[in-house]
Amino acid sequence: MFTENEQLEIVNDALRAVQPTLDEHGLRASALVSNWNQSLLVRISTQDGQSRQYAVIVDKNNERAAIQALSFHRNDAPLIITPYVPSKVARAWREIGIDYVDEAGNLRLDWGDRLIDVEGRKRPTSQQRWNPDMRDGFTRAFKRGGVQVIFALLAWPTLVEHPLRTISKAADVSLGTTQVVMSELEANGFVHADGVRRLARTSELLSRWSSAYATELSPKLTLGRFRDEDARWWRDDLSQLHDFGVLLGGESAAYILDDFMLPANAILYSRSAPRQLMATRRWRPSEENWNTEVRHKFWFEPRDALNIPVEPLVPHVLIYADLLMSGEPRQIEHAARFRRTSNRLVPLDRS
Repeated sequence: MFTENEQLEIVNDALRAVQPTLDEHGLRASALVSNWNQSLLVRISTQDGQSRQYAVIVDKNNERAAIQALSFHRNDAPLIITPYVPSKVARAWREIGIDYVDEAGNLRLDWGDRLIDVEGRKRPTSQQRWNPDMRDGFTRAFKRGGVQVIFALLAWPTLVEHPLRTISKAADVSLGTTQVVMSELEANGFVHADGVRRLARTSELLSRWSSAYATELSPKLTLGRFRDEDARWWRDDLSQLHDFGVLLGGESAAYILDDFMLPANAILYSRSAPRQLMATRRWRPSEENWNTEVRHKFWFEPRDALNIPVEPLVPHVLIYADLLMSGEPRQIEHAARFRRTSNRLVPLDRS
């Protein structure tokens, strides 16, 4: 795990890389450490004395950085510092309210009464060598197998107390992968092993897991996309999902728990393609006009899990992550609301 001084050096290197962009607009940036929780912050200041404080994200991967920004659960708004933001990404970030600055001269800073928004600058032919982002204290924890292990721990927090073999079975990964990931989590302060193992800093872990899930695991899960004549066929009889061995996830599961937003699509998780359900509903494969997606169920519920819902829904951490990674403003808004109200997620944010 990077020390505080090493993290501060990473942020300062990134700020030096983007300072020419800030100079164009008479802005200065400085890195600091929060007195409250020791997190790294950046303060952007104008020549007339205005300033805004941000929680900083330094990452060369724009998709991963955006998911991390959207999952932030802090008082300070996030600022992404990255080598380059293409116009398509800049427009998407503008729509969902992400501030950023890059090395090419693109930036967006929205302070309410002051807006600086520049996009379309081309990638520079030569860029400063960027240090690794602050996730690189890990080698396996935020790769595919590690994402599955962390999912199981966040979905069933008491699972961490069980033997590693039980954890690996719930995560559906090898015992060797589980051993490496648990060691990394312990070395980086997310698992305390003084006596009985317990999770720590679960709010930060949930945010970082959501980011890694979006890039490392979710893209590999789709088993098929289909069109049903009734886009909300699943609403009237949830018991049919039990009968076919599938679980509801994403925006459709979020609607069952909190009808804040009417879902457009059904997201299902199954160990394999539910052929009986496909035949019963007469689904037609469709990549363009689909309204039902089937994804691989990449876990097994622990035998003694106390929070397996009666309704056929995936764990709340997965509902949250799927809402977040959709990229749709309303689903992202629902994700933030769900994190504040879910009886499974609220306890994670207390740590």
